[in-house]
Amino acid sequence: MSNDCMPGMAMPGCPSSAPAAAGRGGPSATDLALVLVLVLSVYVLGTFAWRHLRRAEIAGYSAFADGFGCVAHALGMIAMSLLMLRTVPTIGPLWAYMVVFATLTVLFLVRAVRAAPDGRRDEVWTAFVHASMVYLFWSVGVVPITAVCLVLYLLFIAEHVRRSLREAPLSAPARERVVAASPNLVGLTGHLAIAAAMMLMLALMQWPAVFR
Repeated sequence: MSNDCMPGMAMPGCPSSAPAAAGRGGPSATDLALVLVLVLSVYVLGTFAWRHLRRAEIAGYSAFADGFGCVAHALGMIAMSLLMLRTVPTIGPLWAYMVVFATLTVLFLVRAVRAAPDGRRDEVWTAFVHASMVYLFWSVGVVPITAVCLVLYLLFIAEHVRRSLREAPLSAPARERVVAASPNLVGLTGHLAIAAAMMLMLALMQWPAVFR
């Protein structure tokens, strides 16, 4: 099995127990799921661009956090999706991606330790996302690890939604509230897109038979 192989996935040069999509009259459920991951990842890049353009309206905006958090993650997911869709023959050695995301995990953990309490959760969230990417590129599915990751992503989704509802500036006039909240709302949807894409990719890696 090559460095680019993932268990159970139909990938270039990799053995797979999944039936070929050819002969079934259309794309497989796996391909559709990967396209959805790709769309979500491209959307995350769009949220970064929007937030960067509106950064003056975002208190405590960090180009580092958005760039090395959202953008780095989205690019990694796009590369993985294109490889698994056979759009590109290779994306290089997977260990290189593991090193990059492991380094980013450490950097964001250090930022979490040094951050103010109200910003610490976001740094920990980003570190967890990057650690999950290391696990994905490791390409060895361990059911307990995958299950814990999925539960944590569900908890993070619930927490992000709860925080968004709690922190909505309801006391501001409606016109001002819409303008002020839009960059943060876009950021929230970007986080939700990251979580959804990661959950899909984790499920694809661990239980490929479900998507046949």
